Amino acid sequence: MDPIKNWPNELMIHYWRLDDNFRNVILSFIHKNSDPKADKLKNFIDNISVIYKLQGIIVNNSEFLFMAANTFVLQGSFEEVYEICAKDEYHPGLLNTKAYALISQRKFDDVEGVIAKAEEFSKADPFNALYINAIKLLYFYYSQQFDKIETNLESLATHYKQLCDQYSDDENLVLAFTEMFTLGKSVFINIKRREGKLEEGMAIGQELILLVRKSNNRYLLNRLLNNTALCAIESGDMKSGLVYLEESFLFSEILANKLQLAVLANNIGFIYRNMGNLEMAMKYFYIALENAKKADLDSQYIVVATETNIAHLHLDFGNSQLALSNSDLALDSLKKSNVTVPPQIKIALDLCRADIFESLDQFNEAEMTLDSALTDIKQGQLRNEIPKVYLRKARLAARQSNLGEAKKLLELSLELALENKLFEIIVNTKLQLAEIDLLNYRMTNENQLLINALEKIDDTRRLCEEQDYKLVLIDVFILQGLLLSMTNKMKESKKILNNAIDLSKQLNLLEKEQEARIQLTEIEKEKSNLLVRIFTRINKSIRSTIAFESVSRPKTIKADIKALFIMSKQTGLPFYQNEFNKETKLNPNLLSGLLSAIRTMGQQILDAEEGGLQLIDHGNVSIMLETGEKCFFALVVDKETYLLREKFREFISYFQTERFFKDGDHVVVQTSEKRDEEITNLVEKHLLKVE
Repeated sequence: MDPIKNWPNELMIHYWRLDDNFRNVILSFIHKNSDPKADKLKNFIDNISVIYKLQGIIVNNSEFLFMAANTFVLQGSFEEVYEICAKDEYHPGLLNTKAYALISQRKFDDVEGVIAKAEEFSKADPFNALYINAIKLLYFYYSQQFDKIETNLESLATHYKQLCDQYSDDENLVLAFTEMFTLGKSVFINIKRREGKLEEGMAIGQELILLVRKSNNRYLLNRLLNNTALCAIESGDMKSGLVYLEESFLFSEILANKLQLAVLANNIGFIYRNMGNLEMAMKYFYIALENAKKADLDSQYIVVATETNIAHLHLDFGNSQLALSNSDLALDSLKKSNVTVPPQIKIALDLCRADIFESLDQFNEAEMTLDSALTDIKQGQLRNEIPKVYLRKARLAARQSNLGEAKKLLELSLELALENKLFEIIVNTKLQLAEIDLLNYRMTNENQLLINALEKIDDTRRLCEEQDYKLVLIDVFILQGLLLSMTNKMKESKKILNNAIDLSKQLNLLEKEQEARIQLTEIEKEKSNLLVRIFTRINKSIRSTIAFESVSRPKTIKADIKALFIMSKQTGLPFYQNEFNKETKLNPNLLSGLLSAIRTMGQQILDAEEGGLQLIDHGNVSIMLETGEKCFFALVVDKETYLLREKFREFISYFQTERFFKDGDHVVVQTSEKRDEEITNLVEKHLLKVE
């Protein structure tokens, strides 16, 4: 028996630190009492726990205690860790392990004293001297002392390099040093994630993962995989994120408790669902359900969440009755819970059941369920959940041909979503508003309604591109392509549908690619059923996005507003103009050219059919253009953003309700300090605070 091959990589440092005799005793005991089919780390941990409880000289050996403490850390059994560490309060490894356990439990009051003591007793122990430097970084991060992290990372890196140079002949010790360096630097993945620098966080994670693969310490690797996965997923790279999470899940099955496995499997299933891979989503949701039901603690809230997810998937598959049965199970689990279920989980169940009732044409049941959800939302003060209810109520109203009520609810939803930057809600609201335009178009055949629908779909496209909502973007491309073909813009239509095909290929979504190809072929045929196909597609998009919650972190894109110009349509005379950024003066030639163009050709370039010109890009300056009832509006910014465009339109709506606009003379525009002050106040309220 080769002793080193039977020793788990996660505890390899202890192999080299233990006395040969102790090491042989441990290996002999484990060999006799192990399950040959089990992972060697699991066998090792189980047997070390048994050895620790035995009486004898080995359990008084400090190096054995150091190893035993680390095995309990791997299991998350922190009370045992503290018990072991109390047996030798001067061993640097035990002090470090105690500090690590305290940080893991967020018991920060006791950490600094332990760290100071560990630093003192680690001076003659190179491994533990580096270990305590890594632990300090964990402490500073989790206790939110972010200002201390960069300096301490530099210190850790310098110390690591010195030790690697000093002990370059000892490959095993260098690997152990690398693990400690990686542990400390791992906080920088989270730091970059906090700062929104997700690509940098991913790069750091990938660098550290490569380092740890050399020693194959799966416990440390698991930490890196999870943190890097979050950066990947929040940046929109769900494919890479899933690869990391699934590798992490395999290791978690060895050590994690059932509740942890249920949570992790649910997360993976949720991501698969967002990617449109319903089969894999279902697989992981059932893994989550199985583990949640076996958990030692009261896990009914996880059971409720998982059964709700499964119900949603059955609805996605088009099996409403099976979805209803699963939602009934979730409702029953909710009633059985002995602990308070988070309100978000109950609300999610209500929203799911409302979707199911709507699909079964049980509109009264859907309405009552949504009212129940709204009550829970208000009691829990969960304002961001309100638009989700309005979306569904609008859907019910539209299904019952009450388009006016549907539009009113959608406008309320959009207002709340814009206010709170709920971009996924904005996407769905715009799709439903476009559907209402198309329903009205079917009844009236007014071409402007078709143009309005196209504008809303184009708004949605821009938002999806800006926020990197690639999955939804494919649906939007297909819709936009169909609508463009309906307005006889075949060249643009084909280009957009080819974009859908290319993006589907990029994301390896074969069904989406096939659908886009079919639509590309169909648009060249007879158009008699085109509107029906559009309604089918838009309904499919709404269904897939009504429960859509982006796993990507919303991107905050700041825009610097430089100036606003408002001009009379009739005369081209300035109604209001103001430069807000006094530090960076605008190019006077650019502005005079812009104003001249708007004055002379404003009606043609801005007020044209199908929206006219909306944006002028000029180097580091963009000019956003909008047309009102009696005025042209030009907002000068460093860059256009979706949110700013929406707020610009909102500002114009408010502007046109003010008395100075309604009662003002738009032919002979006279200067007015009071009017300028009122407009500036409106600008500050509706535009300057936008991010």
